Amino acid sequence: MDIGRTSREPRRRSAAATWAALLLAVAPLPGAREVSIPAIFGQVGATAPTRLTAEGLAFDVRDRVAIFLPLPGTAVLQMDYRVTGTVLLTWGSAEGTTTPAPHSPPWHHQVLKPGAGRVTLDFRTTSRWTPERVPFLYFEGGDGVVLTGLRILPAPGGREAWTTERDEALRWAPIRIGHTTINMLDPPTWKDSEGTFLFDVLGVAFLLLAVGGSIAWLAVRRRWAPGRFLAVADVGISLAGNGVFLVRA
Repeated sequence: MDIGRTSREPRRRSAAATWAALLLAVAPLPGAREVSIPAIFGQVGATAPTRLTAEGLAFDVRDRVAIFLPLPGTAVLQMDYRVTGTVLLTWGSAEGTTTPAPHSPPWHHQVLKPGAGRVTLDFRTTSRWTPERVPFLYFEGGDGVVLTGLRILPAPGGREAWTTERDEALRWAPIRIGHTTINMLDPPTWKDSEGTFLFDVLGVAFLLLAVGGSIAWLAVRRRWAPGRFLAVADVGISLAGNGVFLVRA
């Protein structure tokens, strides 16, 4: 066995996954609206002093800083930044300037490496999000942070519309890996607003394929042979469930 080749394969896959994530983060956000940082600066809430510079909204992170953006109705936020040192960004939504518990599950973390970059943050998949709440950004570590550009994708009007959109976002939300993930894994949802799990939908599909196929075979061929349909339904539904997992992972 070629040990050198074997050891290189995981690194290649890891590098490919990293580049794919980076490409998704820097891709343009269709339908996004540019936010003027000077226009909202006076309404920004923060737990540390902030300043408006030629680059954008700047502040120092000596330990941790919470930033509340006056942008209710934000479904997705794309943020350009420049940081000094490595910064851990946690994001969610808040009511006014009441600081949520940033490390309570389900957490949403993103490491910002030194230099300039861009991140796309989906607030629809965060805990207790509704269009009435405002974006909450929590920065830890590092030193200086400058938010150089903001773009938002607004939530659609009407409760039914944004609830449907949130259900879809949660359905395909990434699985976030951390040291507590094993304790926080929940069954994947299909329609979170109604408490419908993916496995409920796959179970119904399995019954339709297995029972429906067997009955159809009996009606056409006058033979009861459910074995083949059970096998096909089992493999097909398993592949579908694994496919959803792979997309989210």
